[in-house]
Amino acid sequence: MIRDGAALPPSLGRAARFGGCHAMPRARKGETVWAYLFLAPYLIVLGLFFFLPIFHAFKLSLYSDSMFGAPVFIGFRNYARALADGVFWKGLLNTVLYGLIHMPILYVLAFLLAAALDGPRLVAKPFFRIAIFLPYAVPTLIAGMIWGTLYAPTNGPVTAVLTRLGLPAPDLLSAKWILFSMSNIAIWEYTGYIMIILYVALKAVPEELTEAARIDGANTWNVIRHVKIPGIASTLRVTLVFSIIGTLQLFNEPQIMRSLAPAVIGPSFTPNLHGYTLAFSGQQYSYSAAISFVLALVTAVISYIFMLTSNKKA
Repeated sequence: MIRDGAALPPSLGRAARFGGCHAMPRARKGETVWAYLFLAPYLIVLGLFFFLPIFHAFKLSLYSDSMFGAPVFIGFRNYARALADGVFWKGLLNTVLYGLIHMPILYVLAFLLAAALDGPRLVAKPFFRIAIFLPYAVPTLIAGMIWGTLYAPTNGPVTAVLTRLGLPAPDLLSAKWILFSMSNIAIWEYTGYIMIILYVALKAVPEELTEAARIDGANTWNVIRHVKIPGIASTLRVTLVFSIIGTLQLFNEPQIMRSLAPAVIGPSFTPNLHGYTLAFSGQQYSYSAAISFVLALVTAVISYIFMLTSNKKA
């Protein structure tokens, strides 16, 4: 039996013992170079259109807004101003309430639909998957215009139907109902998207666990509660984090519906809308940049707290 090149000629033995040690690092170095060459276009685009704008915005936030003359470096004064800005925190409260309204309904509906698609009794599953997912393909601009037309208090279809039924028609664009109206748009638009993610996660749960639970006498609800939900817990946490981030970045819906409810949705209804108005209407670019970074920090803190608490419960 030949071991460690002992039975080979001296020159071949040395090559077998030492030559491979030099060849392998060279091969790996070549693979690494090629990997970076293939990644280079992506990294260049990412740097130019993601990191560079962020760096520029952060640099801008450290200066004062000046209509005349060069901006003056003021350090973190804009951040201190943002933290003390009651308008910013009021807008943040609106986004939190908006999330508390629509996210529970959204995830319960998405999970129930995903569980129905995963079950054996539903027929025409491809049709229902496409039909429920279809609203996600509608741009938010179009979705806001559609639902804004439906919400119109005088000649809107919702008001007309309720009036014909003899029921009181609430003003869905009033201050009392506006958050519910925007939440309904989010539920209609994103339920199918979350449903598809949860459906794929449910399909990945081992069938043996479900069969074992049924053999032990578990009914459908017990299977869902003790097998399905724990099996997709990590997927639920990830999607919830992204939903929290998207909720705190709320901009499109209030911006679209401002023209329909100008007395309710002001220029600072959400933090993003507040920063947008400051930048493009008030020319306060530096302060607007600071607000964006404060919002990003708040979003990161809330997301981290959610992940920390959800992992402990798991």
